[in-house]
Amino acid sequence: MTVTTGTGPAAGTLATITFASAYGAAPGVNLTPTSGVSAGLQYYYNPTSSTFSLKSNNAPAASTTYTYHYAAEQ
Repeated sequence: MTVTTGTGPAAGTLATITFASAYGAAPGVNLTPTSGVSAGLQYYYNPTSSTFSLKSNNAPAASTTYTYHYAAEQ
């Protein structure tokens, strides 16, 4: 997943991924940063049976690209 921020990003939801097929319940998501700048962000995720959202406790840097690998499993 790649997230590129604009000029005034805020803390909160940075991206939402929709699964191709919904799970029976919210799956576990393994989210791995693929760069130092991505690892430095205080990120977490919030899953449902059909989506998960990448969120941050702190505002990300402006005009910056954050990259992560993810896998969802039930």
